[in-house]
Amino acid sequence: MTIHTPGPWRVEFPTNPDAMSEVFAPSTDAYPWRVAYVMRDSNKRQQPIDDANAHLIAAAPELLAACREAFVLMPMSKR
Repeated sequence: MTIHTPGPWRVEFPTNPDAMSEVFAPSTDAYPWRVAYVMRDSNKRQQPIDDANAHLIAAAPELLAACREAFVLMPMSKR
């Protein structure tokens, strides 16, 4: 089984609308681990899509858990 950075991951949005969003995972020390930077377009109509992408990345641990649960429930013939 592949090891991954455990969740929950969270998104931090910049105060400057043209800056990058960041996705963080919890860590055992005082500083969270940066998992990803997400570019934000200066086009205001594109920013909601960029923000949704950041949330999708942050949901990766929960999505992985759901996939693992679904795999267990699949009949052996479908694997």
